[in-house]
Amino acid sequence: MVDTPEYYSVQNYNNSAAGQPLNFKLDQLFSLSLPGAGQSVSFINANNKTPLVYEYSLSLQRNFLKNWLAEVSYMGSASRHYETRIVINPLRPDGTTGYTNYQGAIQENLNAGSSNYNALAARVEKRYASGFSLLGSYTWSKCLGTPWQDQFAWHPLNLSADYGHCTYDQNQRLSVNSVYELPFGRNKPFLNRGGVTNVVAGGWQASAIATFYTGPWVTLGSNQNLGAFVNTLPEVTGPVNNSSLHGGLGKNGRLGPYFNTQNVHPITTLGVQGNAGVSDIMTPGSATWDLSLFKTWMFADRYGATFRSDFFNAFNRANFTGLDTGVNDSNFGNLTGANAAREIQFSLRLAF
Repeated sequence: MVDTPEYYSVQNYNNSAAGQPLNFKLDQLFSLSLPGAGQSVSFINANNKTPLVYEYSLSLQRNFLKNWLAEVSYMGSASRHYETRIVINPLRPDGTTGYTNYQGAIQENLNAGSSNYNALAARVEKRYASGFSLLGSYTWSKCLGTPWQDQFAWHPLNLSADYGHCTYDQNQRLSVNSVYELPFGRNKPFLNRGGVTNVVAGGWQASAIATFYTGPWVTLGSNQNLGAFVNTLPEVTGPVNNSSLHGGLGKNGRLGPYFNTQNVHPITTLGVQGNAGVSDIMTPGSATWDLSLFKTWMFADRYGATFRSDFFNAFNRANFTGLDTGVNDSNFGNLTGANAAREIQFSLRLAF
């Protein structure tokens, strides 16, 4: 069973550039002479193979000290024959597509995608005891493959040339969260008293969540194309990624360049694909600390009031986003945005 008909045609109209509304009769619907009219044909390969995924893993665990657990794991998967979309009539250097009787895009839904994921993961856990718990995990991974269904191939006639990092591939990720009951108040090492002292200082808990990860990988772009749905890659004459350029971002207004822009050049020849790789440009990662301090007061054994103070991105680190990878853009190689700055919130919850 397929999710689309075996053959179908898509007719589209875009007359916004002329500043005029769409205005035509029903019997004109499939006329390419209308302003802004375009057409594409899509079909599903009749010999498509069934998609499949192999998954494999190995884990080792060990308890140590008291209430501590360590785990090391290897995880892997291999995806085969997933759907990818290709245009079988990309633009040629002579300005033709090879189909003289049809100038629209001919899209094929082909189960030819493949990818491989491998990861080494480590986890340390301190079970909650004596007012303290900790959970930390680290993953070192890599995913390589060809574009997924929501991406059109850059090299539709040679899919192996599209092999690169998977979408949202994050090579390193570290996450640590902890809860700690502060040592103040009744039956605690400090201010071990009841009454008002315990009401004010006792029973407070603090929690922290720290998350660090490297950014996903993206593809360089150009304002050229090889016809509908096929973007043109720029020309690369040397190494592009350069980690030495990542330091000092945001200081004195510096937002780039984030990579070696001087080694990337636009394509000016019609129907020619550049030699830049697919999904091989490193983007900024993220490092955030979320901290909380909270306490619950109980009244008459049935009423409770909980006060919380939460600090998101507590140290106000600038986690940059929006790397401009369009070689023809004025901001090429620069960062154009950032995730949320520090946010502080207070809350009081009553339970009865």
